[in-house]
Amino acid sequence: MTTDMRGVISSYLPPGADAVIDSLGEGHIHESYVVRASDAMGFGPLVLQRVNRIVFPNPERVVQTVARVTEHLCQRARLEGRDETREVLRLAPTRDGDLWTVDGEGEIWRAFYWISGAVPVATPDSPHQAREIGRAFGRFLLDLSELPTDAVEPALPHLRNADRHLEALDAAARDDPLRRASGVQKELAAIEARIHLTQAARPGLPVRLIHGDTKIDNVLFDVVTGQSLCVIDLDTVMPGPAPIDVGDFLRSLVRRTLCAGGRRRRRAVEYFVAGLAGYRDGSGGLLTNEEWEAVPDAVLTTAVALAARFLRDHLLGDRYFRVRRPGENLERCHQQLAVARWGEARKSQIADLVCSTAPHWP
Repeated sequence: MTTDMRGVISSYLPPGADAVIDSLGEGHIHESYVVRASDAMGFGPLVLQRVNRIVFPNPERVVQTVARVTEHLCQRARLEGRDETREVLRLAPTRDGDLWTVDGEGEIWRAFYWISGAVPVATPDSPHQAREIGRAFGRFLLDLSELPTDAVEPALPHLRNADRHLEALDAAARDDPLRRASGVQKELAAIEARIHLTQAARPGLPVRLIHGDTKIDNVLFDVVTGQSLCVIDLDTVMPGPAPIDVGDFLRSLVRRTLCAGGRRRRRAVEYFVAGLAGYRDGSGGLLTNEEWEAVPDAVLTTAVALAARFLRDHLLGDRYFRVRRPGENLERCHQQLAVARWGEARKSQIADLVCSTAPHWP
């Protein structure tokens, strides 16, 4: 542990408390740790994060946005008699009551209360788990529906702009600073061939507060009951079209199912239907038929756009998404293209499944 790290930790723990710190998770963006105060009885663990300035140039705004969102979610949980300490990701203040602290290099650190007995699911092992993840994301959308959209200033306003990501990929391939473009011509061609799948948001759809990054491991499960508990990773909450959230969740679900291989790969449609039904249950009657109609396009749009983002980062030297080994962002690009191909081959079937699942459909 560095001196700066000790200073950050001391901002949160009681005076004189010793700390045990462990690296946490496989996150693509932030540097995260679990901090346990070994000498402070009754002081629970914290999740400590250094906010990635490369991704979030204004980290203070990010933390303020998360605070506004979690405050609203806690109010909703209290009104409905739910346990906010387990069902809402909550920021932990410093000893001085601040939402973040700054290390000697000017980096912003924040902390969340640890939720005991709660874990993410990397790959659902049953349609029930897929449904639970969908239910959690749908409930999250419903819980945010009473918070005005102008209460949240998006940290990454262009995150869901597929055209922008495709243009950025073209620029990276042209500039080719690391001379990697010659080795990814097949991937570039595969994305180019699927640009027609990236649909802009349909005009007239409601603007809602969405999560913005509904990959399946952003839901925590209770290890005892097996039920979904809460949604995490709230940095990307923003105003936007709800089909993007639904489509991105289903894209993530299909990606993990396809990567699992074997029997689960063959059951990808079954997992898709379960996840879709869970989202319907969680969001109740919030979404309109027009929003549900836009979901199939959103699945393909998010897959192609994310393939472009991963490939661009590979070309630029893995500056945005953290990697554990060389070529990992290229592997991630391949996985997203596999989802796009899966969706292309089943586009009519997916549209029928969505229409039959939507709660208002005649």
